[in-house]
Amino acid sequence: MFWRHNIRVVEIPEREEGADVVDFLEDWLRGVVAPDSLSSFFALEMVHRVLAQLLPPGGALCLTIVRVLHFQDQDHILKCTRELESLCIENNNVMIFPDSTLEAQKQRALFLEAKWKL
Repeated sequence: MFWRHNIRVVEIPEREEGADVVDFLEDWLRGVVAPDSLSSFFALEMVHRVLAQLLPPGGALCLTIVRVLHFQDQDHILKCTRELESLCIENNNVMIFPDSTLEAQKQRALFLEAKWKL
């Protein structure tokens, strides 16, 4: 169940991260999240950009899947970013969500449909 350690980062501007995406996101998350909430061993294991059509600079915003090494750090990142009003990278609002499997997303959609009927 490796997906439990994943978070989805949406709308990071294309080419903003430079050569090393992992280091860029580690530094950015350390600056955004309260330093006390992350462990001293905070690290990102992997960063993967979901393929999309490459648009000119300033026009491409894409989805990035980030695997956090420790589940506790992932949990703290999600809690802290929920409390913030907005996250920005170069005047682009960035959103962070927990990653889940397709099955879980379908079950959540069914639940929401039933919830609206009540």
